[in-house]
Amino acid sequence: MSSHEERFLTKEMLLRGSKRTVEVRLDGFDHPVLMRPLSGAEVDAIARNQGLSDFQRSAAMIAASLVEPRLSPEEVQELDMGLFARLSEKVVELSGLEVRPFRAEGLPSGQ
Repeated sequence: MSSHEERFLTKEMLLRGSKRTVEVRLDGFDHPVLMRPLSGAEVDAIARNQGLSDFQRSAAMIAASLVEPRLSPEEVQELDMGLFARLSEKVVELSGLEVRPFRAEGLPSGQ
């Protein structure tokens, strides 16, 4: 390996970034889930889908990020809202995004 190759990241190293996985522990559960960051292309495809609400976009991002267990976007939408919000925050964090995950702000609290 030349000193040039040792000094700089390779193309393979950069592209491997969206393939890395992270165990995520969730409050109230004994076992973690396995998640990965989303690629720019995945985020772009989800963002461009004008037929989706913000909630549905967040569900699509969570579904794409979950490696284990695998869930469809429709299944993700059935999750407890607190769990949904935590997973949404984790996708944003892992993927290096600066967007806010879906929040149910402004909805009646029932109080």
